[in-house]
Amino acid sequence: MRWFKVHNYFESLRPLYLAIKLLHFHFETIDFSTQTLHRTLTDQFRFVFTLLLDCYLVYKGIQSTSTYFYLTDSNIVNVGCFSAFILVFLFSLFMAPKYRLRTQGMFEILANIAELDGQLRSLGLHIDHQRHHFISTVSAGLWMTMGLFVLIITGTNRTNEDWLDLSEMFPDWISILAMCRSATSLGIFTCYITMTLYSLKTGFDQLHQAIAKHLNTTPQAINRIPRTSRQTCQVVQRIASLHDLLSDTVELFNECYYTQVVHALTAAFNFTIFSIFSVIHSNAGQTDEVTLRVTWVNAMFDGFFVVYTLQLIVAASIVNETCKRSSVMIHKAAAYGRYDRRVVKELGTFSYQLYHHTPKVSCRLFDLDWTLLYTMAGSFATYLVVLLQFDLANLNGI
Repeated sequence: MRWFKVHNYFESLRPLYLAIKLLHFHFETIDFSTQTLHRTLTDQFRFVFTLLLDCYLVYKGIQSTSTYFYLTDSNIVNVGCFSAFILVFLFSLFMAPKYRLRTQGMFEILANIAELDGQLRSLGLHIDHQRHHFISTVSAGLWMTMGLFVLIITGTNRTNEDWLDLSEMFPDWISILAMCRSATSLGIFTCYITMTLYSLKTGFDQLHQAIAKHLNTTPQAINRIPRTSRQTCQVVQRIASLHDLLSDTVELFNECYYTQVVHALTAAFNFTIFSIFSVIHSNAGQTDEVTLRVTWVNAMFDGFFVVYTLQLIVAASIVNETCKRSSVMIHKAAAYGRYDRRVVKELGTFSYQLYHHTPKVSCRLFDLDWTLLYTMAGSFATYLVVLLQFDLANLNGI
């Protein structure tokens, strides 16, 4: 038997909430007993302190990465890597103000999921908050180690005898902390939105279980659930109301996170392009030791961006596919159930609702699904070919 128990959705998010607050990315206090949000004087001080600290770290980080302009023998690699690091540093700078501006909307997302949890309990469904708490703890721990890993790598490899000398790219501890802060901000942001998407996916799954439990969705389930027409109408109305709540929550998610998602995806895409290009450049021609070292550093850091991109797109695609199942479940209930006119009318109304209000995880510019991944892969190949053509003289040894 576990030594702790998680009784509701808010308690399952406590580890992630504490991690975000510890790293100074969340500046409001959540009362878990009343499930309310408020702002204290300490929160105000933490926000001002974090904003000033981030401005200083970003300034020192940009100042240190300016050495990329003359580190390697390729101007394309130098300028590309510098611009990629600038985007990463700016992400950490803008993250705290964006969280501050969108705090109410972010909390409303959690409140909607908690309300859905209570409504599903009244329909006889059980949600495993203990499992959600465990996943939240492990995910926060893994992504927090990202900043620790960057700190260890950049802090220990400081001499020419090391296999990965980073003293020229990060000359002092301030620049190391700036890179560590940026890596941590990207990691904890990935963890937070992934857990939110997981909660939305779990909510839709539970809603589908409620449909299967209270309505006839298979030929074998005909007349399995004896219920009056009035009771069936009430169940359909409640399920439709819960689906509308989830749909609004998905739209609110898009509204709260679209700028951060676009910024992070742009930084990841830019960094990946120039990382792969630097690998090709350093291995296709005769390059010095510094260029090879920069190539290894970029490839090491790029692994985090690739994981972030894949995790975000996969999680969002799963949520989108789960959303589409709602209409399938309702159409099965209408096809396999034997209902009177009032129930059929309610199912028809619900079907129209699903047709006109099918939620999708997006960032306004594009939907976050598998199509985006294919488009990014095609664009990546195109831009890489263009960069290689610019670098063709070096590849030919001219």
